Amino acid sequence: MEFDKQLQLLGLPEKEARVYIHALSLASFNVSQISERSSLKRPTCYLILEELAKKGYVSRIPNMKKVHYRAEPPEVVVRQAENNVNFAHKLLPKLNEIYRRDRKMPVVRYYSGQQGFRNIFEDTLKSKAKNFYNISGSVDVLKIAGIEFAKNYVSRRVQKKISIQNVRPKSYDYLHEELHEQSSSYLREVRFTPPDIDFLDTIFVYGNKVAILSAKKDNFAVLIESQEVADTHLALFKALWRVSTPGI
Repeated sequence: MEFDKQLQLLGLPEKEARVYIHALSLASFNVSQISERSSLKRPTCYLILEELAKKGYVSRIPNMKKVHYRAEPPEVVVRQAENNVNFAHKLLPKLNEIYRRDRKMPVVRYYSGQQGFRNIFEDTLKSKAKNFYNISGSVDVLKIAGIEFAKNYVSRRVQKKISIQNVRPKSYDYLHEELHEQSSSYLREVRFTPPDIDFLDTIFVYGNKVAILSAKKDNFAVLIESQEVADTHLALFKALWRVSTPGI
């Protein structure tokens, strides 16, 4: 049956799904009846019905000489799925703790094109860090991500009260005050690099992550998740910050 496979996608084993589908069409039934309908042996059906009863998909009918069952309404499928999702959300922090524990190698992800650049920007908003650091190498990064997307990103960053320190060449092309201007309303502090220091790539340092976006030729980005790498890049940023000129 087609619905058998649908229920399997929701987590019911194949035979349990088959028995429950057949049970739905019967007002009440015993083991022999469901065995005939499902083409499964009686001992197998008995074990399956007991398992379905534990999960809440069927219930026993009391006060009958021969044990009878009835299927619970189909809403039970949704209820069980919601319970599974809630349980998964509760389990997720523990799983992440195991995933990150004693990891020797940093996590490195590669992105490309517009969506790749947008993924990096979105990731900065998901970070718990309330301040991050940015070295701007080219306005091409914003152009590839999309100017309207970038403006919306700034708005959401401000809503989340995430501030940014930005270092860039003074010759950096001007696009829009929302994207470049030093302003308390945009939670942005800007400094200009010395004339002999220039950058081609754009770098973000936030939390335990470093993102490098290259927009001049290949349009790709690298996201490195490593506290050691982040600390090193933050130290380099602070050194650059000290020798740069405060913006107006």
